[in-house]
Amino acid sequence: MIQVVWFKRDLRTVDHAPLAAAALAGPVLPLYVAEPGYWQLSDVSSRQWAAQRTALADLARRLAELGAPLVVRVGDVVQILERIHSSLGMARLLAHEETGNLWTYQRDKAVRAFCRERAIPFLEFSQTGVIRGTGAREQWAAHFTRFASGACIPEPARLAPAVPARAAVLPQAGALGLHDDRCIDPQSGARGGGLSL
Repeated sequence: MIQVVWFKRDLRTVDHAPLAAAALAGPVLPLYVAEPGYWQLSDVSSRQWAAQRTALADLARRLAELGAPLVVRVGDVVQILERIHSSLGMARLLAHEETGNLWTYQRDKAVRAFCRERAIPFLEFSQTGVIRGTGAREQWAAHFTRFASGACIPEPARLAPAVPARAAVLPQAGALGLHDDRCIDPQSGARGGGLSL
């Protein structure tokens, strides 16, 4: 049985609560799913995928250095989780809550239902200070202040791999149905560039 750490837009190893929690408990399968349904929405574009792909390349390199390769798949996340669970067995799924749009909210609900039906614990960690589903909007500011003043979570020193090391294959924009939007000065998604800026 393995732990799956599901990366969405949180493509880093530092200050990553799900990864840190998984590292303490045993073998880890870091997973990123490129979801064509998401990338066909009207509020995303090939330039956003280019930044995401750069960040994924950085993440894949760092995870390999820590000992657990990033597994990248293209498709529906629930179907991919089902295949992983059938072949390897999932002890638990860990991820950050995503503050996105209706599509990502519905996707996350489907993942929670998948885990509930199979009795797989799904641990979701806040990464923005926003907590979904509490119904206590008036407490948001106090929670955010506590969250924002918290210490940065250190990168795990080592990860126990759940699968043999293999270089992650990152899809090109065309595989997600994206077309060149002719952006002449796209932003990079690389962590190093962000830190230097």
